[in-house]
Amino acid sequence: MLDLCGELVRRAQRAGAVRSDVTGQDLVFLIAVAGSLGELPYPDLREDLWKRYLGLLLDGLRPQGATKLRPGAPARRLIELPEPE
Repeated sequence: MLDLCGELVRRAQRAGAVRSDVTGQDLVFLIAVAGSLGELPYPDLREDLWKRYLGLLLDGLRPQGATKLRPGAPARRLIELPEPE
């Protein structure tokens, strides 16, 4: 998954659609965050509220108006899962 996310980010960066300081590791975490939006413990929220937060995540990836990200992305070795045997 890290390799695929890294390639996706690089392609989007070459196209000018994603800020230059985003990494494949960042995308892995953002996917996890977006996936967890449907699990919020507030039963009275709209079912489509996740769309708002996905929009915020995607806007944050765009290069226009980007500010420096701190801290840096986690090292790939820290989030790589061992290959299944």
